[in-house]
Amino acid sequence: MQILLNGLISGLAIALLSVAFQVVYLPTRVFFAGLAGVYALVPYIY
Repeated sequence: MQILLNGLISGLAIALLSVAFQVVYLPTRVFFAGLAGVYALVPYIY
């Protein structure tokens, strides 16, 4: 059960970051550098 919960939380975190990336990138076609910092920082926090 713990493995399932950990996988679910990891998947939701990745999905949330990808949605945030699309919300910023698709309308503007500009890569937001602040998200790159979040992508780099999340594995160290988790």
